[in-house]
Amino acid sequence: MRAHGGDHGWDTGRMTVGGPSAGGKFALNVALQAIDAGEYVPLAVSTEYGGADASMPDSQRTSPKRHPVASPRLGRLVRATYAKDTDVTDPLCSPARHPRLAELPPTLILTAEYDTLRHEMHALADDLQAKGVPVTRHEFAGVDHGFTHTKPAETARAAITMIGDLLRNAYSDATQPPQDTLGGTTTGG
Repeated sequence: MRAHGGDHGWDTGRMTVGGPSAGGKFALNVALQAIDAGEYVPLAVSTEYGGADASMPDSQRTSPKRHPVASPRLGRLVRATYAKDTDVTDPLCSPARHPRLAELPPTLILTAEYDTLRHEMHALADDLQAKGVPVTRHEFAGVDHGFTHTKPAETARAAITMIGDLLRNAYSDATQPPQDTLGGTTTGG
């Protein structure tokens, strides 16, 4: 996208990455791989009911709901297929274990009260905050994994609004002229 986005009229100087569920994990991977490679780092990352630590034991993936969407059975299936023969502590599988988390851009973490993945995302948010990463986090009550695509519509709308706020702030900050040491703006000359 960075190399060829301009061919499509995209502003390759103002890019973000985000996604729901596995897409949230991949969004973290994209930003962290860019950091490792010394490449352009997205201006912001969002993850909605994502996963970040596949090594977390099933005993810690609890839900007050009797049959949560991301059930222990589904977790075992993912590890037996997607993560088969993989070291689940590897940062590509578990981005929460990446050694350079402190270099992430502003990050939005949205979780659901009934989602079994919320525990690992809470731990990630705590770790990022402790490392000085600007983190916005919100847990939506009374919903499960996939809440941006299910009822109640008000919850999905609120989540999408929060994502929009993150993007607006990231893009707005990217267009602000740099400040000089006296607090004024600098201009090209």
